[in-house]
Amino acid sequence: MRFVVVLCLAVSVALFSASQSRAESSGFSAVIDDLPLMQGLEEVGDGVEFSTPDGRLAEILTEGPVSQAEVVKFYASTLPQLGWVKETTDMFVREDESLSLAFEQMGKTLRVRFTLAPLASKQKSPAKK
Repeated sequence: MRFVVVLCLAVSVALFSASQSRAESSGFSAVIDDLPLMQGLEEVGDGVEFSTPDGRLAEILTEGPVSQAEVVKFYASTLPQLGWVKETTDMFVREDESLSLAFEQMGKTLRVRFTLAPLASKQKSPAKK
């Protein structure tokens, strides 16, 4: 009986470790859970995320040995599949959120900052008298 309990425990630990490993290598940001990460980019630091009455705010920093052109091409083809509409080379809009990308070249490493923010509220037109 003790053998069966130990075996079940070992299998549970192995399955948990495998699922954690798959989650870590899923190709999505740990902070912005619906943001795919291009192969070659890795998140740096913890990032930030919080909610406001207007929506969620989040920012992550990634870096890797990739070019800005590769990153722009990847997100221009990937994000529309997730409902994002390309506004400019480095800004996408979905529903009431915007996602912007900022680039910084550091030698052979490209740093990409992703910022998710609520869209600016549309100003209401004054009431007619």
